[in-house]
Amino acid sequence: MSGPCDELAELRSGLVDGALSPQDRERVITHLLGCAECRADVAELRAVRDLLGRSARSTPAPTPLSDRLVSIAGDASARPWTKAFDGGSPLALPSERHRARVRALLGVIAVGAVATALGITGWFAAPVGSLAAVADPADEAQAEFGAAAAELSVTGASLSALMLLDSLPEATRDAADVDRPPARGRDEVGEAASLDLLERALAAGRTTTVDGRQAVLARVEEHRVVAAQVGIDTRSRQGTLVSVFAPSGSVLASSFAPAEVAASGGPSPVDLIAHTYALSATSGVEVAGRTASVVEATDRAGHVAKRWWVDAATGVLLWQESYDDDGLSTAAGFTSVEVVPYAAVPAARTSTRFLTAGLASASAARLTSSGWDCSDEVAGLDLLQVSTDTPTNPRSVHAVYGDGASTVSVLQRHGRLSGAPSGAAWDDGMEVWRHKGAVRWATWQSGDTVYTVTTDGSTKLLRQAVAAFPHEGPVRTTTLGRVREGWSRIFADLKG
Repeated sequence: MSGPCDELAELRSGLVDGALSPQDRERVITHLLGCAECRADVAELRAVRDLLGRSARSTPAPTPLSDRLVSIAGDASARPWTKAFDGGSPLALPSERHRARVRALLGVIAVGAVATALGITGWFAAPVGSLAAVADPADEAQAEFGAAAAELSVTGASLSALMLLDSLPEATRDAADVDRPPARGRDEVGEAASLDLLERALAAGRTTTVDGRQAVLARVEEHRVVAAQVGIDTRSRQGTLVSVFAPSGSVLASSFAPAEVAASGGPSPVDLIAHTYALSATSGVEVAGRTASVVEATDRAGHVAKRWWVDAATGVLLWQESYDDDGLSTAAGFTSVEVVPYAAVPAARTSTRFLTAGLASASAARLTSSGWDCSDEVAGLDLLQVSTDTPTNPRSVHAVYGDGASTVSVLQRHGRLSGAPSGAAWDDGMEVWRHKGAVRWATWQSGDTVYTVTTDGSTKLLRQAVAAFPHEGPVRTTTLGRVREGWSRIFADLKG
């Protein structure tokens, strides 16, 4: 029984006892006409009533006892016994509807207990710590960036100096007293001559021995430019020793960068520059006591992006400067220098990359289909190289974008960023851990991947590059997801 049947349970008892009002009696009878179950219930109640009546007649209570019970009951003694169990009485019997609710509640409790047991089992069976911890990706990212930028841009030894300077703020001072060379020379030369000058600078950086002091400048804040003195000792085809000096003149730190050999079939930095910028040059400028020509790269909006001062006699890169919307971004150049004639020595061997520049686009497409972010362009810069930590099933991917003047390196590592990287502060606007320095970088967690973007370009370029990649936050496994993983593991073990 359910619905109206439950509601009429007490009235059916009253009907049998003849204790209903005319309205209730009419209501019950109308229902009984269409409900066989309730008619059967009324028949059972009448049988019980008749049985009780016969028992009462066959064994009447003693008169003194009857009188005593009547006196105790008072006015209620005249009330039919079935009314004693009306819903308003504390002695009321539970209705069929109430009993159904109790049964349903007990069923829900039983199902909940089983579900809880299954959930606890799945929770503890789930794998713990499936993502490897990534403690501080900045060092690896900068090493990858340094190797790529030296190969894919015309930088000379200044890049190594800028990167080393980032970790030594005590070496810096105000840049106001640094004498920068003139931006233009006396005589104009054509675009073809500009390309030749850059080609000479690129070749001289790999084959010429140079020893001298450089001034390195970098804008580390919106309107603050700092400078430092570094020693540069470049040995032909061997590498460069960079030493950073304190303002007092003592050596704070030194670093050796092996010579890089361009990957076979890779893009030429000079070709990249010529493809992106309009070039012009002037001659007759003096830098560190040597005569030089100035090559100027102008972007499509007519803004100067970079200048190189190239030694007229040897092609050695004597000075270079990068610019952004706020003016000077970085600069590095010799204040004193000695150039040693070229001497042939065995070429230094370099590590082989798994994916070469010539296959960058095809490799990027394959990696993208596997869940990595490797687009053909980032922040207006073309994809130049893609490399991985292993030939198959990589855990990290390194992509390099550039135009010959600026380089953006993107390192992706599967894992969980375990804390704030050293030398970085949280940037609410970019939603990354950001390092402000001569070489700028940012790192953050998105899903199951840690991204680190490094560039020798402007802060604007860094922002554009960071915005090109997802920012979904870390993976947060829900309770249901963990339980599901646990039972999947249990079933897999049973099948195995």
